[in-house]
Amino acid sequence: MSAVLTSPALTGPALDAAHPLTLSAWLTVLDDTLPRQVFGAEANRDVQQLATVCRALLCLPAGLILPESRLQRVTGALLHHPLWEDLLMTNPEWLHPALSALHLWRRHWPALPGTLRPVQRTLDAGLISRAEWTPMHLLDLSVHLHALQAGGLDLGGAPLVSPAGAARASALGGSAPAWLWCYEKVSVLNYLLRAARGGGLDVPAWTSGVTAANLVHALRALGGAAAEDREGALRALSEHALAHALSDAPTPALLRRALHAAAPAPDPNHPAAEDRWLWPVVAAGLAVVAARLETPSSPESRSEP
Repeated sequence: MSAVLTSPALTGPALDAAHPLTLSAWLTVLDDTLPRQVFGAEANRDVQQLATVCRALLCLPAGLILPESRLQRVTGALLHHPLWEDLLMTNPEWLHPALSALHLWRRHWPALPGTLRPVQRTLDAGLISRAEWTPMHLLDLSVHLHALQAGGLDLGGAPLVSPAGAARASALGGSAPAWLWCYEKVSVLNYLLRAARGGGLDVPAWTSGVTAANLVHALRALGGAAAEDREGALRALSEHALAHALSDAPTPALLRRALHAAAPAPDPNHPAAEDRWLWPVVAAGLAVVAARLETPSSPESRSEP
């Protein structure tokens, strides 16, 4: 049976620093900090950032259903926006934000007739087969397209390997590649983990140690960040906390440290962040971290690195 998540209304986007561990609190921050105007002059960036939020939320534990919210309304507005089909038909790489939003919608909210049509046209036009995809993007495509196939999408024009096959062909398919220890490459691992877990796939045991090391580094960076660098450090902390939460055997104590370090969330009496998508992206990632801590099937506690 699915559980509907409730997100209690707060007076503003502030999060009680004493209670940063709850899923509902971070969902409230997400809703309260979503940009008030989207898909205008910065439409391309808005679509990409919304996709980042959707990819994170696809990793919520199975059985949890998101409530009606501003996120639902913003996502629904995109799925009915004229820009949507134009982007897909002129640049197949836009399938990534398209599919993550559609996948999240199909999983949590009522059906929207006609929203698969632009994707179906893209598939039928053969744009996917004419584009080149990295292994991480191919995994992302496979997870979303196979999920949407159950909703009526015809994959005949876009033969793809299964999500499990795409995962095996990526860096998740064997022992940890040496390049993962290069800090410039960790975003690839984090992306792969979101794609795999969004499709309900298992991940290798080595992901736990790599992501724990990255999260410890991010915690230290946030603790020592100057005021002008805090936004970037906070977003990095959220990304690495999410990656560790999605790893094979995350350390609960380390994840709790990350949630406490990110609180309090923005105070409505202070100026907004320079990046208007900062808090929605951070809150989405930390909502999943909190949810996976709350889930009874979460891994047993391990000693903190």
